[in-house]
Amino acid sequence: MLSIEIDESIGALLVTPDGRLTKAEVAHLGEQIETYVNEHDATPALVIHAVRFLGWEDFGALVKHIRVVHDHHKLISKVAIVSDSTSLTLLPHLADHFVAAQLRHFGERRLEEARVWVSDPAAPPGKIEWIDGLPRDVVALSASGTITARDYEETILPEIDLRLKEHDRVKLLYHLGDAFDGCSAGAVWDDARYGLVHLADFSRIALVSDVDWIRHSMKLFAPLARGQVHVFHNDELDEAKRWIKA
Repeated sequence: MLSIEIDESIGALLVTPDGRLTKAEVAHLGEQIETYVNEHDATPALVIHAVRFLGWEDFGALVKHIRVVHDHHKLISKVAIVSDSTSLTLLPHLADHFVAAQLRHFGERRLEEARVWVSDPAAPPGKIEWIDGLPRDVVALSASGTITARDYEETILPEIDLRLKEHDRVKLLYHLGDAFDGCSAGAVWDDARYGLVHLADFSRIALVSDVDWIRHSMKLFAPLARGQVHVFHNDELDEAKRWIKA
């Protein structure tokens, strides 16, 4: 069952999945998005509140979901995932194809915080700062605000490629501190795609963050990496620097 409510006070569709999604329910979600846009002449946000998410009823429902999000991703402004479900906190299946939307995960008890976030039109812009004082074979950066695919494509990835021209393998220290607000789905995709293609190019990867879904995602990714991967909390940044230099 998929419950869909319109909350005009925050400009969002409140979506609550319970059980396995059917093809008809996914199609209905697409219709509701189109109806909102036509009636309000504005793009809605999505707040997906999933106490439990069991996936799709069958393969046809999954295919329908992919088609719906492909056709409607430009009609969505923000996607807030409110859930403690492992399948959603790692790589949110209901949002990772909304490439034009900002994506953020909230724990099950943070529904009100998610509602406030989607209603705020002024999300902090992404900012990448390079961390100095480390060897040349270490790409060390700190991200704040909302990181988008443009931040990856124009700032982060070119710097990694530059270092790879100087060294056979490089090390990566990625700090997501208290000022980090989240990643757009496009940024999540760019990060995953680049990581999978260049697995052998990193001898060490240090992630410094207190964001649970990002920490869990990195731990899931770690067995695929040929180099060493270590996850640190924000108050362990100095320890991460020492480890990445070793």
